[in-house]
Amino acid sequence: MPAHNFVNVTKQNEFTGTFIYNNDTYEYVLYLPPFVSPDIIEYFGTRTHNKKTCLDVDKATVTMYIKKKDVSAFIIVNQQNSDEKASCTLQIYDHCSPYVSTRNTAQVWINDLCRIAGTGSKTQSVNALLFFAEQLTVQNLNKTDIYLFVDTSDINNKNGLISLYISKGFDIDATMCPDDAVSHLQPMIKKNISANTNAIDFGYLLPNKITYRNKRRNGGTRKRRHKQRKHR
Repeated sequence: MPAHNFVNVTKQNEFTGTFIYNNDTYEYVLYLPPFVSPDIIEYFGTRTHNKKTCLDVDKATVTMYIKKKDVSAFIIVNQQNSDEKASCTLQIYDHCSPYVSTRNTAQVWINDLCRIAGTGSKTQSVNALLFFAEQLTVQNLNKTDIYLFVDTSDINNKNGLISLYISKGFDIDATMCPDDAVSHLQPMIKKNISANTNAIDFGYLLPNKITYRNKRRNGGTRKRRHKQRKHR
């Protein structure tokens, strides 16, 4: 079954802008369906970390994501004036009951998260990316929880990533699909997300905010213009 889409009343599918995270300004690119920009495959299919393809996601994989409609959003974030980038996909999907789910009942999953180191000082790009994903989820869908999977097939990878995401506000979710056959993927959840429209406002995507002509339609400051996947 394909992933559900975010609410988007605009006729756009690519958005750029800035937002505030921890008193710093971050730039973003947000792609929503239909995914027509060749930049999506070019960027997400060529990401490398430690000279290896991020999460084994190459151009063929990204092309498959788009063809099968596995992805609800592609996101790229970087601190202003930094070439370090963090990126991920979001998937509105119900892994427990995919054939009877709706956008209202499905969960939002952070997938394919990858940080590309820059030439300067390390930034908080991953934290800013997670914040961006959380805000899009709560403001657009009114969902206060967000999920991700951790690959537990490597015990060192498992312990390190679970500790990392716990430090970012996630908890192990032992109730999510206990009979799931993909036993090496550990679901984690971050609960009680609250909207922060002062940092970024996604109202431009919603029908009751589309008339806000004086607001930046791209949120923050406008610049105008197999379904379970692992984390490492």
